[in-house]
Amino acid sequence: MKVVSVKILDNCFVEKNVVECSFDEKITREIIFKIGKQGVLQYYPEFPKPFFKIHIQEICDIKGVEGSKTLRIFLKNPKKYTLENIISFLLNF
Repeated sequence: MKVVSVKILDNCFVEKNVVECSFDEKITREIIFKIGKQGVLQYYPEFPKPFFKIHIQEICDIKGVEGSKTLRIFLKNPKKYTLENIISFLLNF
């Protein structure tokens, strides 16, 4: 799984802490559960498009849809945990 693009999204806060990350492959259930081991995983397979949220304490929340090629990363402390660190973390799966 490779990162194709990273886009910082506008929000109503001063800090740029919401990022959309696009990959070259679809996000599978296996990938969701591997990343989910690093935090608290909420997974809703019964939704029309299976939704997941992974809360990684003090670092970020990751939200996405199984089968999509994108997910959103909500950085808790962008000065301490940089986007590059988070993406590197994701790519280790």
